Amino acid sequence: VRGLYVKNCTEALAMQAGPKVAGYDSGCWYNDIELFVYACTRGIWMRNPPNAASGVNRNTITGRVGQECNTGLQIDSGVTNTIRVHFEGIDDYTSPNTTPTAVKIANSDAFGADNNDNSFEGCFLEGNTRDLDNANPYTRIIGGSWTATKFGGGGVDPLIMIGGYPSIMPTIIPGLKYGEGVAGYPSGYI
Repeated sequence: VRGLYVKNCTEALAMQAGPKVAGYDSGCWYNDIELFVYACTRGIWMRNPPNAASGVNRNTITGRVGQECNTGLQIDSGVTNTIRVHFEGIDDYTSPNTTPTAVKIANSDAFGADNNDNSFEGCFLEGNTRDLDNANPYTRIIGGSWTATKFGGGGVDPLIMIGGYPSIMPTIIPGLKYGEGVAGYPSGYI
């Protein structure tokens, strides 16, 4: 889907995997969506499935969400999604999140499946009350203009964070998962 423009809606884009039936998932996978959202309460919502089914997985979303919004992107259920969205002016209302938040990621969905390995690539953020509310330790941020002083809520650092303004935030490099580490440091750390 290309060039989707959504204005003045409660949810601009709600994605949800279908229920698991007879052992098979009805999924919401491998979509490639470009959208532009203006003045919607929540821009993108990756919702919990109705039962212990697969989440919203392996989607690529590009575009912009902003102005008069409470939440830019909320991941309640989803793994391995690639997000290339700019979030600007996420600073209104007290619902669905008390603090307006550009990106909110739960650690796991309502049925306990982890929301791991969602990647944010080149996202620019400006004028948001909060840039990131992250509860999942496997979130990846590569490039963009994230502001560490606008992180809060879930309080979990991303696994990878490369980019942003050095005067605002440091570059966070992940520990080595496999191998012997670096001389002079405990195994598994850089």
